[in-house]
Amino acid sequence: MPDVNVKVIDGPAELTLEKLPDDIKAELFKSASQWADVLAYTMTAKASGDVTKIRTGKLAGSFKTSKKADERIKASAYSRDPVLNILEHGGDIPPHLIRPDKKRALHFLGTSGETFAAVTHFKGARIPPHSIVQSTFDEKKQEIVEDMTGIIAKASDAP
Repeated sequence: MPDVNVKVIDGPAELTLEKLPDDIKAELFKSASQWADVLAYTMTAKASGDVTKIRTGKLAGSFKTSKKADERIKASAYSRDPVLNILEHGGDIPPHLIRPDKKRALHFLGTSGETFAAVTHFKGARIPPHSIVQSTFDEKKQEIVEDMTGIIAKASDAP
């Protein structure tokens, strides 16, 4: 049986292949593709309410999968939404003035009732990290490795 390196990196699960039979490559690709779908689905579920409140649904709808098989099999689940980076690692919003964009005054309902203001002073905020991607990968990592190594083990046991 040829050498096969199974490695799981902090991101997508990746298999480096040398000379596996085509049917084993196809089975590995199918499994990797299914795991990418599971990861994307789980991240979408977390972004849909487990970690964040939905307002527009943009973050929850931003998760995609990428799957390819050539000299290696690679499947990943990801999002390019910049909000995800802030949620994943936390962040700071510096103090600043909030001014109206189109009207002459801001209008909001506060605890003291209806308020109008030409400008308001935002004192800043710290956003704590809420892991979506890393926690999902950490939860599934062992299952992914076991699944992939199980496929390879079955192939090495076959005559």
